[in-house]
Amino acid sequence: MRVFWFLVFYFFLELGGFVAFSHYFGFLNLVLEIILSAFVGIWLLKKVFLLDGSSISDFFREIKSPRDLLVSNLSKTLGAILIILPGVFGDCVGVALQIGVFDGVIIGLLSKFFVDTSTRRDEDADIIDAEIIYEEDTDEKSHHRH
Repeated sequence: MRVFWFLVFYFFLELGGFVAFSHYFGFLNLVLEIILSAFVGIWLLKKVFLLDGSSISDFFREIKSPRDLLVSNLSKTLGAILIILPGVFGDCVGVALQIGVFDGVIIGLLSKFFVDTSTRRDEDADIIDAEIIYEEDTDEKSHHRH
């Protein structure tokens, strides 16, 4: 039910954005903005899918975690889709997603699904491997032999 009310709110927000934009800039400029934003969104979506090698190389050099790489690409993809869809408010949110304004929020939401592997402490940097061997009492050893 929350999704329904969110979509109703979003519809009226976009409708208000259309009315305000066409009032200040004119209807023809609104149509041109919709067409231009669709082309820009398609270009950005192609750019996301053709990933530049820097983000992948950062991942393999362990500069970027898998979570950061996923969030960065997810927010850019979602932002490009919102820019493609007609709507003034959607374009604003899409641009904000493209520049990474909401990356922290998305990381917070996705942190429930990822285990943080960067918990190694620097004071243990020289420890390679540790093995714990428990010694049994001599009484227990003698009981097992008999």
